Amino acid sequence: DEYKQLIHAARSHGAKLVAFMPPIYSESYISNKDGYDNYYKLMSDLFLPHERIINFNLPLYSKYTDDVSNFQDHFHLSRKGAEIFSLEFASQIDSLY
Repeated sequence: DEYKQLIHAARSHGAKLVAFMPPIYSESYISNKDGYDNYYKLMSDLFLPHERIINFNLPLYSKYTDDVSNFQDHFHLSRKGAEIFSLEFASQIDSLY
């Protein structure tokens, strides 16, 4: 509810919103796929159709999420992974404007 209120407040002040689903090492993601997918659906439902949702766990990014060297552990990015995903995130944001 707090996140929903935050999104509503941001919209009411004219903010342009972009949702970001951080990358998870694919083996960890697959082992709890239903739980992650349910969470992402819950979060995604808070955003309007015209608001971009960047989900780094889609198959499009599997060459990065399948590479364990992009992660310190199954959830936190290594320096290499942070560079890869930061550049991709920036590219996605730049494409909005």
